[in-house]
Amino acid sequence: MFASYKFKKPVARSLSIGSLIVFLLLTGIYLYFLHTGSEKVWLESIRYLGVFGILLGIMIQTVVNVIPVPGEFVSLFLIEIYGAVAGGFYSWIGGILGAVLAYYLSDWLARSIIESLTNPYLIKIDRWLQKQGDTGLLILRFVPLVPYHFINYTAGILGVNRRVFIWTTALGILPYTISVSSPFAGVRYGRFLPFILGGGPFILSFIFSIVLRKKCKNRNYREGRVQEMVKVILLVLFLLALYWLVPYILTAGFGIGVLKRKDSSAKIAFTFDDGSNSIYTPQLLDLLKINNMKATFFVVGSKAEQYPELIERIRAEGHLIGIHNYVHKSNWIMDHWMIRRHLRKSASIIENITGERPIYYRPPWGLLNVSDFFLMKKYKIIL
Repeated sequence: MFASYKFKKPVARSLSIGSLIVFLLLTGIYLYFLHTGSEKVWLESIRYLGVFGILLGIMIQTVVNVIPVPGEFVSLFLIEIYGAVAGGFYSWIGGILGAVLAYYLSDWLARSIIESLTNPYLIKIDRWLQKQGDTGLLILRFVPLVPYHFINYTAGILGVNRRVFIWTTALGILPYTISVSSPFAGVRYGRFLPFILGGGPFILSFIFSIVLRKKCKNRNYREGRVQEMVKVILLVLFLLALYWLVPYILTAGFGIGVLKRKDSSAKIAFTFDDGSNSIYTPQLLDLLKINNMKATFFVVGSKAEQYPELIERIRAEGHLIGIHNYVHKSNWIMDHWMIRRHLRKSASIIENITGERPIYYRPPWGLLNVSDFFLMKKYKIIL
């Protein structure tokens, strides 16, 4: 089908060099901001733009994803400005829009240039899609060894169904978006768990790509097995997203079900995720007392059980006490019943010490699972 194409390698080479120059230029600009210390002012100015700044960021992500320039650079900017959840979501939207725009441009405006760029992949992807159908396109999105831009270009040239292209893109790039935003947030804010959990989808997709390639090379392997593997993986990803990702986006991203400031007064609330610790908690209490300040301490139940005198002092000096689980373990790796047992036990320990049952709850690392929404009648969740 594609044997008669005359690929224009000089054009492809020039475009690739141009893309590299743009990427290096953007990197240089950001390094300059870091060197001069003005990156915070620049980021705040974008944040100050509100909705317009968000739309501008999505638009830039869209444009970058059309040309063969690493879009992760813009993704990290969005995450730095708007946080891991919101920034990752805006990057995901820009990734979808950029893919769709590249799809149309490949078919309408720049066919000859795109053909020269996709030369190594065009015939292979065409054969692959003929064998696997719609599922094959989704697999290509999951496989990290196939460049994102080339999938967009070849889909446009091959005339892949538009609706199929959009839904497979939206679902297929989601694991990679998480794999970029979560580790960056983990490194940026000094949290190890998001770094590990964020890298999980990328590692799984990489392993899946290796297994899939080996299976497809085996002539005795039935092609229907590929679809079966994809269905199982999609089911697992859906269940994990339902249990982990959706609650995290709803609470941390949109503030649904969590206690928020109700007025616009210029006030702040001091909160501490406290052990308690026999060395540092007394020092912190001394500092608050000197400055006549009150705070909320979210304590770990097992530590409150170990240091009841610290809990008594926190309460006696007028501070609020909340729960931070019985042990400092993420809700993502605990089931609903274990979390309920931990909360009941922690609440009873604190009540026995202070005479007052706590109503505020902050999960470790701010990570909730779907079952935590059933706890909202008993506890006010603070992130």
